[in-house]
Amino acid sequence: MLVTDDFMAALERDGEWTLRFTDQPYRTLPARDLWDRLMQATYDAAEPG
Repeated sequence: MLVTDDFMAALERDGEWTLRFTDQPYRTLPARDLWDRLMQATYDAAEPG
């Protein structure tokens, strides 16, 4: 999984993250929620590392 430094900074400060599609804002959500969803999907797909 590739994540940006900006996303990791938002995660560290419990900030918000804006999802974008073709540079247009789509939705804003807590970075922690997105991280938790990514980690759950990784776990569900049996990705070990």
